[in-house]
Amino acid sequence: KDPGAVNSGSTEKAIVLKVGNLVKQKLEANGAKVFTTRSGDTYPSLQERVKFTKDKFGEVYVSIHVNSATSTSAKGTETYYSITTGDQYEEDKKLATYINNEIVKNADMKNRGVKEAQYYVTRNMIIPSVLVELGFISNAEDRKKLINDKYVEIYAQSIYNGIVDYYRK
Repeated sequence: KDPGAVNSGSTEKAIVLKVGNLVKQKLEANGAKVFTTRSGDTYPSLQERVKFTKDKFGEVYVSIHVNSATSTSAKGTETYYSITTGDQYEEDKKLATYINNEIVKNADMKNRGVKEAQYYVTRNMIIPSVLVELGFISNAEDRKKLINDKYVEIYAQSIYNGIVDYYRK
């Protein structure tokens, strides 16, 4: 229904589904119970994603995305968290920082930083919640990584590492 960002025949939905499913496999292989709002080509609403997470008593929420810009020079990884009433946003920021740092280091991405923004799925959670922008599909260098299976594995491992680092500290 919604391919997300598109460039040169590549779609955000295909990239993030691959990465997300790999993250799930890695977490489950180490004993985690993982629920995903998407495991196939479906499009739950933002409200349904939040409700699903709350109904499953989620402990952390990671929303994986691919960025796009009108300028082809925009590139890099950035991770967002929200500051909301009653939320322990410091935990969101820690989770965002661990994941962002792992992606930047392991995938050799430009670090666009950890930023605060009011995305629906992060601002409506009371658990650590982040939105990860892996890279820009509109940038040739980032796009090469986003569609390369070796880098898909690196992105997934990096998100996994960031989650594990969060729980360890």
